[in-house]
Amino acid sequence: MAIEIQELELERVERERDFYRTLLELGKADNIATFLSRALELVIDITRAMKGYIELYDKDEIDHPPPTPHWSLARGWSEEEIEQVRAALSRGVIA
Repeated sequence: MAIEIQELELERVERERDFYRTLLELGKADNIATFLSRALELVIDITRAMKGYIELYDKDEIDHPPPTPHWSLARGWSEEEIEQVRAALSRGVIA
């Protein structure tokens, strides 16, 4: 039992180390798409999420966003699910 706990703790520490290392490397990204893609993958990995989604709007559109974002990135979602996520986001924040 104690060995299993130590192994789990080691795994957590290694994930955290990798998270911070990758976070530092993100600063080297040459463009925003690369940065956001790697950031999304990093968040998915560190949280052990099965899916992730980012969408960006112009700052002037925050109060009245257009039907589709200027830029979005999804991992693990079908096209139908992405549409459902976008609809939910248009009504508020989802977690």
